Amino acid sequence: MTLQPASGQHQTTDNGSDSRQNLVPPTDRNRIRELENQLTGLLGENERLRTAQQELRAAAAAADAATTAKSELLAHASHEIRSQLQLISGAIDLFRQTRLDETQRHYLDGFQHANELLLCLVNDILDTSCLEAGHLRLESLPFDLAGLVAATGNQLLWQARRKGLELSWQVSPDVPPRLLGDPARVQQVIVNLAGNAIKFTPEGAVTIRVERIPGPRPASSPAMIRFVIEDTGIGIPVDRLGGIFESYDQGPPETPKRFGGTGLGLAIAKGLIEAMDGDITVESSEGRGSRFIVTIPFSLTITGDRQASADGQEKASESAPPLRVLVVEDAEDIRLLIAAFLRGASHQVRSAVNGQEALDMFMAEDFDLVLMDIQMPVMDGYTATRALREWERQRGRTPVPVVALTACAEKSDSLKTIEAGCTSHLSKPIRKDTLLRTVAELARQ
Repeated sequence: MTLQPASGQHQTTDNGSDSRQNLVPPTDRNRIRELENQLTGLLGENERLRTAQQELRAAAAAADAATTAKSELLAHASHEIRSQLQLISGAIDLFRQTRLDETQRHYLDGFQHANELLLCLVNDILDTSCLEAGHLRLESLPFDLAGLVAATGNQLLWQARRKGLELSWQVSPDVPPRLLGDPARVQQVIVNLAGNAIKFTPEGAVTIRVERIPGPRPASSPAMIRFVIEDTGIGIPVDRLGGIFESYDQGPPETPKRFGGTGLGLAIAKGLIEAMDGDITVESSEGRGSRFIVTIPFSLTITGDRQASADGQEKASESAPPLRVLVVEDAEDIRLLIAAFLRGASHQVRSAVNGQEALDMFMAEDFDLVLMDIQMPVMDGYTATRALREWERQRGRTPVPVVALTACAEKSDSLKTIEAGCTSHLSKPIRKDTLLRTVAELARQ
């Protein structure tokens, strides 16, 4: 007798598969297949995401490497170019101390004009790179704004006179005599704006006015200063006003041919102003001139007598006592040039050609100040300064001021000099008045 399975009992088909699958409704089986397909798709997508993530990491690493290479290239190019400009600028300063006839002075003015134009081009390119990369570093130093404006005006005066323009500047009496800020960057803003005004003014005048904006201010920046640079130049067409602060904007095609320049000056000025938490606006009438209005907040320092002389240029070298200065610079021409500047101001000078030689001399002799180049053979300026500071610390000596001489415009390079123990830094090319003013400031501390 053949036994038949009871209803609902388990049975198998001829091929051995489990007949229980027939108990799953078709709609559920379809849903299961959909879920399996979705899971397979998710696993594939996850793999694609993992691959994309690896590619992004590789791209980021390549971008970082490119940025590092760019910074190193800029640092090297900056050092080489600025070093040569240092020699030209210094030679001009020394020639001006000799007896010159009118023709020779005229030739020298031409050399100075070409050198400063070249320096402006180099600075524009380097500053634009720093601003775009976010590497700009601002100082917080006490300075005399009235003296700075006068010195800047005198620096630009010869450019205006070459074009037959009248250049004037005025600082309101209510401007505090001493402010805290970055004097070099403030001066750069004025130079860029006033220099631009001179360039685009065929005839007439350029004026620089500085005043304090009245009203209550926060404790962090109690002095709001307004700078107004006005000219009687060609003006700016209304349809171009919105783009004048863009990098490389030079106006119509004929503008660079007629006036020259890189088109970076206004963009850099705006970037510097915004970095100092300031603001810039422009008013212009085509054919009648332009007015640039800048507002920058500053902190106050202890009020003292103005250090500017009657013409606004600080005669710091006259009040600085003679110092024993160690000049550390591997380039002989620059080393001799800096020594000539210092000896002309009655300072005693000793020289070293690398960090190791400087360290040996520092340990054997007494110095009041060290001027330390950064990029040198045998031992660089960073290493030498750290070793110098450690030697002072071990012997309980008062730190001697060390001024880094750097051709680098990167924020990271400025921070390195501070981390190494430098008191301050000067960027090449180093002007005689800037060098002597820095030495005098350190001598008074």
